[in-house]
Amino acid sequence: MLREAYSPRVRDYYMAYVNTNMVAVKALRICGFDSLANDIQKNLMKNFGRYLKSNRWEVLTGVSIDDVPRNGIMVIIAKKNSITVAAELRNGTVMRDWEEYADWLLIESINSAIKGNRARAQILFNRAMEMWDGQGFRDKSFRSTKLYDTYKLALAIYAYRLLGKPAKYSNETDTMMRILARAQDPTSGGVFTNYETINGNTIFSENISDRNTETTSIVILALYSQLTSSHQ
Repeated sequence: MLREAYSPRVRDYYMAYVNTNMVAVKALRICGFDSLANDIQKNLMKNFGRYLKSNRWEVLTGVSIDDVPRNGIMVIIAKKNSITVAAELRNGTVMRDWEEYADWLLIESINSAIKGNRARAQILFNRAMEMWDGQGFRDKSFRSTKLYDTYKLALAIYAYRLLGKPAKYSNETDTMMRILARAQDPTSGGVFTNYETINGNTIFSENISDRNTETTSIVILALYSQLTSSHQ
């Protein structure tokens, strides 16, 4: 399996998440690493298959999920050497505030599009875009951390392409693409999870966040998956 984080200085360097690895398998295939993807997938199916459901990232592979967002429960599955294997199960209590998070609005937009409810998909996408401030998504999470989440840009681009690239949002998504182009770490190749802006300048650095498997995989799927490319 893949570690979650690149740098040993962060806790997630010692974690491997089942849900993230499932998305990474798809991203690795897109990038041409079929052998590694096959190895990870075999391991997931053999040892952790029961934990692959209730995964919100399934929408990025064209699989619909439950329409009722739920809080996640992190389950520790195994420990081997210094690595802890865990899975996030989305079977907790109903999220009463999910509409205050841009990522959940975008996930539900994508989910609705997959299910054929394009009208709901567009409405939810519009509501997510109301949180766009020109530099990132200023949602409930941002108000807490004061940091922008990189993966939310990828989700927005994914939904935008799935909806046929509505012209109303072309300038906004162009800006998101420019920010994403700067989000990749030239050393590791991974994508930084968060960023901040100072005097209009977008800043990615190790002092702000790490490069992790989840964010990198989501960005790859948003930009290169067949599901979205067929709507371009």
